[in-house]
Amino acid sequence: MRQEVTCLKETVQQLLTSHSTLITRVDLAEERNRCTKLKLRGIPDSINITELPHYLCRLTNMLLPHSQAKKILFDGFFRIKKPRQAPTTASQDVIIRCQSLTDKNRIIAAGRGKTPMTFESSQISYQNLTCNTLLWRRSMGPVTHQLHQAGIDYRWTIPRALTVNKEGTILRLSSLDKAERFLQALGIPPKSRQPATSLASPSWDPSSSGVEKRKGH
Repeated sequence: MRQEVTCLKETVQQLLTSHSTLITRVDLAEERNRCTKLKLRGIPDSINITELPHYLCRLTNMLLPHSQAKKILFDGFFRIKKPRQAPTTASQDVIIRCQSLTDKNRIIAAGRGKTPMTFESSQISYQNLTCNTLLWRRSMGPVTHQLHQAGIDYRWTIPRALTVNKEGTILRLSSLDKAERFLQALGIPPKSRQPATSLASPSWDPSSSGVEKRKGH
């Protein structure tokens, strides 16, 4: 009987690992598909599809210097249906497809720290990550909190990893069960760390703007 239970536990663990790997691969494929796409939330529904090009042009002119804004080119744009849980007053999100990844990154960088931003009386924000990726980043909150306290810069990488450059060496964290070793490698002493049970605290609520580099906020 004990042997059967042990075998079942091992099978369940293998299934959980396979499921996690599959979800990660799906998210990676989705992030790559989003490579030059950017989702904007808050653009009023009153801005119809024929007016969107002019609206987006005005938005990029607000975000970027004129010399850069005039070079931004869009291959396409469209609205998507609202999620069921969205408020009835919420507008449909707009997906824009930039002509290049450089253009997309310029728009994201220009809005960094400003989202949601006020533009023509509307609150506009970027929604650039999958739901699973956002949930994963939230679960890493206690780790990033300690990095903030230690004054250590970090970056998010796609699909699910947190990286720190320590004296030219890139340290990478992809799961909470390796958090203690990760923090130790960064020289954060155990006495300043939160208890291990808090590493998965669901109460931490970070910004979901997709900003890649954080320090102290």
